[in-house]
Amino acid sequence: MNRSTAIKYSYAPYSQNILVSKDGGDIWNNLARSIEQTFTIQGLSFASKTRGMVVGWGYIYGTVDAGATWKQLRSNNADEFLDIVCLDSTTSIAVGRRNQQQALAVRTTNGGDTWQVQTFGAYTSLNGAAFPHPDTGYAIANGAVLKTVNRGQSWTALRSSFSNANLSNAEVKITLHLLIYFVI
Repeated sequence: MNRSTAIKYSYAPYSQNILVSKDGGDIWNNLARSIEQTFTIQGLSFASKTRGMVVGWGYIYGTVDAGATWKQLRSNNADEFLDIVCLDSTTSIAVGRRNQQQALAVRTTNGGDTWQVQTFGAYTSLNGAAFPHPDTGYAIANGAVLKTVNRGQSWTALRSSFSNANLSNAEVKITLHLLIYFVI
């Protein structure tokens, strides 16, 4: 893909704007116009050029037309979603916390029509998620790193050398070379 045909999406956490550039970054347009005005975006992921989702406090929105319109897919004011990963056009996983007290992951396998809820009593929040492979992913909890090998159906806490570190604002990033970084 060359610079002139690359589609780039950008957002600032805790903002209400999703910006898109279809010319490699010279011109940016706001796509969030059809999203509720009070919705604050905290995570964004696209499975393809046209299908994507955004998350924030209480809501998950989806688009099938590259962000021209957005449809509310999930609403629960007790849930604060901090990140989302779209694995493909049907499977997505959003992470965050419920009632600011319990770590939460929700997973859809049908494009957002229904969501399976998982809570993690030992942790108060899942702050971010990344998948180096569609089956294998990692999530950052306060005090732990969780791993899935089955597309988010179940998660296991990994032993880590930073179990006493404050991971409340940590992020997980995967590079093109499949190196996993935790930004603390």
